[in-house]
Amino acid sequence: MKFNQYFLIAVIVLFFTACGEDPLVQAKKAFEAGNYTEAINHFRQLSAEQINDPAIREMMALAHMYRGKELFERTKNIESFSRNHKKAEIIKPENPSQDFKSKYSQLLCSLAESYLKTRAENEIKKEAYAKQAFEAIDYAIQMDSTNTTAAKLLQETLKNS
Repeated sequence: MKFNQYFLIAVIVLFFTACGEDPLVQAKKAFEAGNYTEAINHFRQLSAEQINDPAIREMMALAHMYRGKELFERTKNIESFSRNHKKAEIIKPENPSQDFKSKYSQLLCSLAESYLKTRAENEIKKEAYAKQAFEAIDYAIQMDSTNTTAAKLLQETLKNS
């Protein structure tokens, strides 16, 4: 009888321990599953020491960019992508890895394309969107000079301006 009670207690403790998983583990799982909003929420629970880790900052910045892209694809609201890009810019580490630069560069191309696809309500907004698209393309090339998508976008943007 005592063995069953101890076994039951051990199972309950293990269950609750697994449910209270480390926020970093949960953030990584959510990120890898493409649940970027959930990943961002878990990243917000990390300690200051964890947040200062460049690899974590890279993942946080990418999560914001992917979330912005998803929101734009769903709503066609460029402001949601733009706000997430601004957050990513604040979060990304000073000296990011080459892998990060490559992914971020591709996402900057998506941002530029989103600006170009957005219907402007007037000529001033149209010019502002074109300028922001150009800046995103330029930054994409700075992040990864081998990004052929960025090079093609640049050619198309220059041709259409």
